[in-house]
Amino acid sequence: MGLQYGYINVTNIAGVMAHMKLTFHVNDTTPPSAAITLYNATGVVETEPVAGQNTTLSANSTTDPYYPFSQLTFNWTFEYSNGTVAKPGNDSYQIVAGSNTSSWIKVRFLTVDNMIVSLKVTNPSGVSGYDNKTLTMVIDTARIVINGFTVPKPLVQGERATIYVNVSNNGTLEAYNYTITLYVNGVPVATEEYHDLLPGHSANISFTWTPPSASGNLPLEFKGSTSSEPAFFANVGAYTKTVSIAPPPAYRTPAIIAGVIVVVIVVGYVYYRISSRPREPQRPANKQQEQKKPEQKKK
Repeated sequence: MGLQYGYINVTNIAGVMAHMKLTFHVNDTTPPSAAITLYNATGVVETEPVAGQNTTLSANSTTDPYYPFSQLTFNWTFEYSNGTVAKPGNDSYQIVAGSNTSSWIKVRFLTVDNMIVSLKVTNPSGVSGYDNKTLTMVIDTARIVINGFTVPKPLVQGERATIYVNVSNNGTLEAYNYTITLYVNGVPVATEEYHDLLPGHSANISFTWTPPSASGNLPLEFKGSTSSEPAFFANVGAYTKTVSIAPPPAYRTPAIIAGVIVVVIVVGYVYYRISSRPREPQRPANKQQEQKKPEQKKK
């Protein structure tokens, strides 16, 4: 748009013609018609992205009444459903190809939460059009989620204990084999494997663990995973709770000390017996020297 020109021919009754040039400025107030289209990893149009897989967000259906597609500029933004801006990261999404300012962007969503994607399209006149979609992540694998855990009796350092973990499969496929891993202060300390958890089902499983030698409060984090699900599912399905680790009962300490004292006494006694044993006289080097006697002179 901008500065435009027009021409007009005027003829009077005498047949005389005059040519006139008109100059005027046209303001473009019509925004582009922004449109978002989703494509899956194989290039097929989809309505919702699959969590953990590549999704292409395209503005190729966007139009403008006055400018060609090549003269438009684009800007993509991502938000959580509460309006918080979502930046690329291990708990939100990754940009696989393209950029936030290209006409398309390929992303991998690393969350199972709803996310709002917005597209802003601006033409050379500075007029912008918008489109946005609320995306609900699709799960097409098993998804192991830890709902909580209970400790039936107080945990004592050095004592093997059983912990009951409540786990569910919130995915769409059966988890034939899945593992539960216990983390203490972010470090994996124990892992156990389980079998056969149908989608939409839960189970209370027993998990055995021996608390460390240190007593006090420790954060225990349980994570579940199966080979068929995206790796980030383990983090979003984790459960953390702080538990108390008690020292061993008081009666054990004297017993341990007494045991150490007994060992020291026994070792000392054995050493004393060995060191105080009388030495045997030194024997001749060989039997010939032992049998040799001095000869008697004949009278």
